[in-house]
Amino acid sequence: MVYLILVPIVMGVAIYYLPLRIARVCAVASQAGLLIWAATRLMAVRGSTTYLEIPGSDDHLVSIALQATWSPVLLTTVTIAVFTAVLLWSWRRPEFTSTYLLLMFVFQGLTTGIFLADDLFNLFVLFEVVTIVGVLLLLFDRATRSLYDALYYLTVHIVGMALFLMGVAQVYRAFGVLSFHEVERLIAAGDYDSHALVLPLAFLVAGLALKAALFPVMSWIPRCYANPGAPTGVLALMSGVVMSCALVWVVRIVGAFAPAANIRVPVMWWGIATVVVATIKAVSHTDLRVILAFSTMAFVGYTLAGAMISGAQNASITTSVAIHAVAKVALFLAAGSIAQRYGTWDIAEIRTAAGQRGVARQMPATALVSGAAVLALIGWPPSLAAVPTLVICGYAAVVFLPQRTTGTSGRLEELREPLRRSVSLPNAVLALTVLFAALLASGVMMGGGAA
Repeated sequence: MVYLILVPIVMGVAIYYLPLRIARVCAVASQAGLLIWAATRLMAVRGSTTYLEIPGSDDHLVSIALQATWSPVLLTTVTIAVFTAVLLWSWRRPEFTSTYLLLMFVFQGLTTGIFLADDLFNLFVLFEVVTIVGVLLLLFDRATRSLYDALYYLTVHIVGMALFLMGVAQVYRAFGVLSFHEVERLIAAGDYDSHALVLPLAFLVAGLALKAALFPVMSWIPRCYANPGAPTGVLALMSGVVMSCALVWVVRIVGAFAPAANIRVPVMWWGIATVVVATIKAVSHTDLRVILAFSTMAFVGYTLAGAMISGAQNASITTSVAIHAVAKVALFLAAGSIAQRYGTWDIAEIRTAAGQRGVARQMPATALVSGAAVLALIGWPPSLAAVPTLVICGYAAVVFLPQRTTGTSGRLEELREPLRRSVSLPNAVLALTVLFAALLASGVMMGGGAA
């Protein structure tokens, strides 16, 4: 599966030196090949018990190991699919140049690597490089770009990754390994000092919280998504894929550390608070890009809360993230088509420009795609998104409803017990670390205010 990471990067470099007409055809052809390859791998690992794939070696402790399970491969396949959709949508747009293709292919390879990575230091490097490539894409349109907003985004995410790196260092100090699979195994076996895991957990989660835009560390969202120099396709991928990368790893880390430092209760309420704040922020904006970004933030909070209730890791969470990525990218591209036609991202101005006929009558295909994407985002039957939504709601009912209502006493106690336990020291350190990160992200220590 290492080729799913390396091939896009190599193709991006090769395409950069080709004439644009040939580069476009090669880009779509290579994406089709990668998508078929990824789908084949997805079918191959469906019933497999192999956890890691180690190219060139048999020792995952000294080699670069990749996760070979169904969940990361599914998210990788979806990532390739949405990148392909963005490239096709951008085919006739002015940003579709050789430079754009190079950056997009590198962006795809790196995000794929984040889903497949097992080594925590490799994960840190991938997140850092994704941030740098993302900033270059945010600044792609030289005529309209906002350098300040892009640098603000870069600074905030560097702070987050600095926290994450400190967590990685503490993990290595505690276990002597960086393989997440090995760390997870050692914690499950009880081979740990619980006090030594407080700081690693706090730093890792706080750093990823900045990437996922969890409340209150989400001040970069308006500046990032309202940047006039950012192509619509880039914003779609940052919202649908990059924020999902951080969410998936927050869920994995909290779940892996739960036997030693159970912080599922505060993280659950953290997710609920994120949903509430993101919803309020979304309805207070009129820019479609910012509204969609805050809706992604609400999804992150909702999924995080659901993961903490349902046991941190299950197929429903992965399926929900995959469906959201597809629906959110589709909605962003539909909004981009609307904004291109009416010359504005402001909802009120679009309504005025559309007149009495409305957008749906003037752009029926776009309206149909938007409606389907919205139904998928809210989990409305008969959309496929209804399945993980109902599963999460079922877990919530088992945990929170009275025992006589659920009628599943054994399973009820099994699910409730982890939520009852809460280690005070990890929770306190986590809260302080997140507060510190929030101050930095809000600009209090950087000389600027939050938008």
